[in-house]
Amino acid sequence: MYGSAEQVIFSKDQKLLDDVVLKIGGGGDLRLRHSSGNNSGYIQNYTGDLYIENLADDKDIIFKSDDGDGGTATYFYLDGSAAVSGGARSIIHLDNVKSKWGTGGDFVLYHDGTDSYITNNTGDVIIQNSTDDKDVILKSDDGSGGTTPYITLDGSVGYTKASKAIQMADGNAFYAGSSNDLGIYHDGSNSYISQTVTGNLVIQNTTDDADIILKSDDGSGGTTAYITLDGGDVSTVINTIKVLMPSLPTSDPVAEGQLWQDEGTVKISAGG
Repeated sequence: MYGSAEQVIFSKDQKLLDDVVLKIGGGGDLRLRHSSGNNSGYIQNYTGDLYIENLADDKDIIFKSDDGDGGTATYFYLDGSAAVSGGARSIIHLDNVKSKWGTGGDFVLYHDGTDSYITNNTGDVIIQNSTDDKDVILKSDDGSGGTTPYITLDGSVGYTKASKAIQMADGNAFYAGSSNDLGIYHDGSNSYISQTVTGNLVIQNTTDDADIILKSDDGSGGTTAYITLDGGDVSTVINTIKVLMPSLPTSDPVAEGQLWQDEGTVKISAGG
């Protein structure tokens, strides 16, 4: 070992005995030692910040430890050529220890021992897949010991797919249209299909020769078709044993094809 008042150079390996402290700095504030008590090594700083710095261009700072299999592995690194930091092993956060992102720690991930949380405290939460023709998939337990996709944002066909039933609570509507024009909802007693804002309500079946069928309770514990729009026969079939039309006009409306009743007799207007 040789040196001056400004530096000390070791020309050979130097061995310090257990619990002997190598002190650096005017007050000995930076210390290096090995403890015999727990057979562990320490780098300790007693004042100011502790810097670990690599000044070689495009080189890294690498943190390595035992790999659990008789060797060593890189756990964490600071990549000086790519200017990124990386983790090469899993990182475990203990219960209620939060991982925070953003200058103000606004985006938070953590597990409280029972449940897991993704929390955002400012702005929007954006879940985005930028890979061409790939999806965003929300999966959960399927009730049978496995998992299943419940909602898929399908990037190849450009629509949202639900693979499980969607349940809306009473009084909460499912809306379609930019201005919530069409609503489907149940208020706890009755169910509604409501066109609330603009345009016509069109019920349409575009399948060749198929029908539109209105069914309801048949009064005997089952259901029956009351009205069928027969797409194969191009006809309207009324299957009830009676048809009530109490509000028919009682004089000829002079509108071709319109029904009216003349003292108990139903007639069809010939028009003007």
